[in-house]
Amino acid sequence: MKGYELYSWKEDGQWYFSVLIGTNREKTLQEIQAPESRLKGLEELQPLLESIPVGQYMTWLSRESLAFPPEETLKHVQEICQKQGLELRIIK
Repeated sequence: MKGYELYSWKEDGQWYFSVLIGTNREKTLQEIQAPESRLKGLEELQPLLESIPVGQYMTWLSRESLAFPPEETLKHVQEICQKQGLELRIIK
């Protein structure tokens, strides 16, 4: 397993996140934003992050049609990952 991939984007004034199992291939936008992968805000993201086993790798990626949230939200996600013992890498 290649760890996990975290994606974020803003839609209709709301931030959404998606956490997918890492692979050697680039995910399609349809996979990232699929209804079954979509997490609305930190309220839905935090419990998912807290369920990932300690020591796992998490890579936060961005690309076309995706974006990073404001710095305050980004730092909050970093704190959640650190508390959970996840190795977070942000690729801007």
